[in-house]
Amino acid sequence: MTLPPPPEAPTTKAGLFAAVESTLSATAALAAALTEEQAMLPTPCEGWTVRDQVAHIIGLESRLLGRPGADSHQLPEGLAHLTTDTKRFMELDVDVRRARPWADVQAEAGEVLSARIQQLRELDFDGETLMEGPFGPRPARAALALRAFDAWAHEQDIRDAIGQPGGMESPAAGVAIARCASSLVVMANSAGLSDSEPVSVFVVDGPFAFQASSSPSSPSVVSLRMEAADFTRLCCGRSSAARARVEIDGDVEIGQRFLNAMAITP
Repeated sequence: MTLPPPPEAPTTKAGLFAAVESTLSATAALAAALTEEQAMLPTPCEGWTVRDQVAHIIGLESRLLGRPGADSHQLPEGLAHLTTDTKRFMELDVDVRRARPWADVQAEAGEVLSARIQQLRELDFDGETLMEGPFGPRPARAALALRAFDAWAHEQDIRDAIGQPGGMESPAAGVAIARCASSLVVMANSAGLSDSEPVSVFVVDGPFAFQASSSPSSPSVVSLRMEAADFTRLCCGRSSAARARVEIDGDVEIGQRFLNAMAITP
């Protein structure tokens, strides 16, 4: 099978903005159409319902607008999915919205995400621009690429929960796939693989189909073939079921170790 190399993430303001806008707009549209029953469906992100996913996006983008977050909110005891300080921080803006009517959360999503898109349109962008992120300022190119990846991953969580696939051909999907593909070496290291155990990955569908290796200079000992949606789910640590849909050709034990180490999100 011959496929192109992985896509490259955009570096221009136009390309990066298109990626962020595509997923924020999609999430706002999804949220606006959800019923209360759909909002309470569980998602692949442990501990979070659909409405929690929406609240997370609202909370982060609101902070990036310069609005205060829920830092003084007291989290309840017994939330088993909060295993790190980062997860506890992310939970604040989610939990504070759990007591609010779903209609209010929907309205807030529409207002905040629209305001955030407008803010980005007015961004003074050049190579030296710094942007605020959840954990402090960073170069705008890196900050926007990360926001596109993170927001798109949560958009996909919502879509999986409500059975409404989509967004796999958007600019944000391209950024997400490029980011995941550039992390194959990190995944191999996490799996404890040596330089003599290269893994080839073939993502076989969609406009961002590609082939790449964790060590391009050496022959691969195993090849993994999968669809783009399963590739990104595995990279986001979302779906163990996705592993079952991967075609493994070569050393199965090494292939399974690699699959188990693909998650690159916190």
